[in-house]
Amino acid sequence: MTIIASDCVINMEQVQLIHMENGDLVFDVIDGAIRLTNCPENALPQIAMAIAQDKKFLEMEDAKLVVTGGTNED
Repeated sequence: MTIIASDCVINMEQVQLIHMENGDLVFDVIDGAIRLTNCPENALPQIAMAIAQDKKFLEMEDAKLVVTGGTNED
């Protein structure tokens, strides 16, 4: 499944864990995390339902990528 936000696309095959932290939706991946802000409060249930229904994508139009440092920085 693919999550489509306002300014990024997240391939769920790369995601190991999804959780909410300080109101942000966080996708943990192998070498760091992807953080989206401005997500709906029911974002986790929306994702769970989309996965259960085997949907190909889920749109979160208002969600925005929060750019932070990664673990692979030089």
